[in-house]
Amino acid sequence: MSTWSRGVTRFAALFGVGLVTMLTASARADAQHSRGGFLFGTPDGTLTFRGGYARPTAGSDLFGFATSELTLAKGDFAGIELGADLGIMHGQQWEWLLSVDASTRSAESEYRAWTGSDGKPINQSTTFTRVPVLLGVRYYLRSPGTSIGRLAWIPASWVPWVAVQGGVMWYRFAQTGEFVNFANGNAVFAGDLESTGWAPTAALTAGVNLNLTPTFALVTQGRYVYARKTLGPDFTGFQPIDLTGGSVTAGLIIRIR
Repeated sequence: MSTWSRGVTRFAALFGVGLVTMLTASARADAQHSRGGFLFGTPDGTLTFRGGYARPTAGSDLFGFATSELTLAKGDFAGIELGADLGIMHGQQWEWLLSVDASTRSAESEYRAWTGSDGKPINQSTTFTRVPVLLGVRYYLRSPGTSIGRLAWIPASWVPWVAVQGGVMWYRFAQTGEFVNFANGNAVFAGDLESTGWAPTAALTAGVNLNLTPTFALVTQGRYVYARKTLGPDFTGFQPIDLTGGSVTAGLIIRIR
């Protein structure tokens, strides 16, 4: 198991532990700060844990090479995405929104039209990872709740919203195994190729919050992220890598007081 894979496993475990801890703490807070379907005071913000599916566009020539020369398809770069959001309310329907997501996928492959001198397949493993860090604003298309008097706040049953964010994305594209050197007589060589870095990123998200209790709500959302980045020296000659893609996630919102 690679260092990154172990890191993702630990992240997923910590994600689950953190979610359980937050649920326990928030359940106690729900009992202390809410009565009969309302919250004592308007929420100051939200904390969200999400999970779902991310599919990169994989539109640049590096992916074209990988899918034409190797036994890979664009779907082999899609995978599970985990994310978290911190929102700080600004008025009734606006919220500052910080989002961090992580998705990764590894796939085994071999050359479609080439074999080694021993007649065996020329194998390699490809890993593609994206970690966007985004800051922006979320606008609720209807009020998230209604204040009754000076203290009571009643959440709406459902609230659609849109968000616009910008930031940076960390990526890693790595291939390990055997490769054909087309510029050197089609010689087969062992290699460990990698390109990593940070890229400017922009994102547009739309979602719906579904209220469960004064403190908890469910969320489902779709996001489109745009980013491109010049590749490292291991992939000289290729165009900037396409980091653009879409994702669909769902999760739990915890209102912060």
